[in-house]
Amino acid sequence: MSVPSPRHVALLVPYRWRGPEPVFFLQVRDDRAPVYPGRIGLFGGHVETGETAAVAVVREAGEELSVGGAPFALTGHRHVCHHVEDGVIRDIYVVPVDEMFAAEVRVHEGEGGVWLTPQELMREPRVVDVYQSLLPGFVER
Repeated sequence: MSVPSPRHVALLVPYRWRGPEPVFFLQVRDDRAPVYPGRIGLFGGHVETGETAAVAVVREAGEELSVGGAPFALTGHRHVCHHVEDGVIRDIYVVPVDEMFAAEVRVHEGEGGVWLTPQELMREPRVVDVYQSLLPGFVER
């Protein structure tokens, strides 16, 4: 009997600073989403065969977000986590954005995006549990 290979995803967390604390721009998933419907999660998706997580996160960012009609140009991002849990490999990247990001970006999947501080992230019941424990330590000033 063969063991199914784990699902591998590349995920993106845009963030900015609001005073002394970071705020994360997360995806509000709609009720039709195949994974985590109706929850708040990260932008990104499946790493395709022959693709690295680094290539996948750039592709996914362009598919899921656009600015001024053009795919979101993912520059200045960095890999912050390789997490394996429950049969899912998650490679998570962060990218700093400015305070105008939410007004300029168009979210193509889900119901949109929401800014959350680390404290709001922990209190919000719709946030996917694994991200509540992973995200708060990802950025430093």
